[in-house]
Amino acid sequence: MCEICEGTGRVYVESPIGVQVNPCPKCNKAYRKRKGYE
Repeated sequence: MCEICEGTGRVYVESPIGVQVNPCPKCNKAYRKRKGYE
């Protein structure tokens, strides 16, 4: 399980306009590699 997003594939980032949901950089890199995009 990913320690950054805890398996959700999403990370919550505090920003001046509120909390934004970003894709987890670690999981998405692994996901794209597995799908053959890299």
